[in-house]
Amino acid sequence: MKVNCSLGGAPIIYVCKLDIELEEEIFWTSLSRVDAVKRERILRYYRREDAWRSLLADLLLRTVLHDQFHLKENELVFKIDTYGKPYLYKREDINFNLTHSGEWIGCAVGTAPVGIDIEQIRPNNLEVAERFFHPEEYKVIQMLPQNKRLDYFYELWTLKEGYSKALGKGLSLAFDSFAVVTSDGTQQLSQHEQALGYRCRTYTLEEGYKMAACSLGGVLPDQLCFADLTQVLDGRLSLC
Repeated sequence: MKVNCSLGGAPIIYVCKLDIELEEEIFWTSLSRVDAVKRERILRYYRREDAWRSLLADLLLRTVLHDQFHLKENELVFKIDTYGKPYLYKREDINFNLTHSGEWIGCAVGTAPVGIDIEQIRPNNLEVAERFFHPEEYKVIQMLPQNKRLDYFYELWTLKEGYSKALGKGLSLAFDSFAVVTSDGTQQLSQHEQALGYRCRTYTLEEGYKMAACSLGGVLPDQLCFADLTQVLDGRLSLC
């Protein structure tokens, strides 16, 4: 049974692990499936693994739009708004967002504004949280045992990134202008005039990663849809 993406329903969230080594020939063949603007952006990446992640996330999106929303290839026309966020031309009823980090890519598609973020947990100087997070959030981090702070930092980061991407403001939205948790650790958007109506939540991928999504309308799926990498390359998905 396919996920219901009718107006007011939860967005579809697909994730895919890049768990097989891909040949260079497949990269160039797959690159021909995306539009010229996207190809140019992908080829700007210095490292091939970054280009692969960006390309495969785009292919995942195209496959979801074709499979779940029944869009034809000529309807997949993407533009960039003033904040740098891509959108589907002449389809204001469809919103999407992409993410990729480490061995994972992700794609969220729905009728309402949506944001998604995956982060690979890496050693990090937590002074970043003091500089960029809301004071209430930093207070919560400071209350945690030392061995739990890094994990929680990335959980907060993905929630904040997901909200920022759902709003479509990108880096123009200061991370300290809003909080995704209150001082007692309760997960709740606050301190931002546009937060009303948005809901954020975290998801479990695997150890070493954090993931979160945010959407306007307060509805998010309870479960993720997992796609196989070969399905993404072939342009087909199993039912979610």
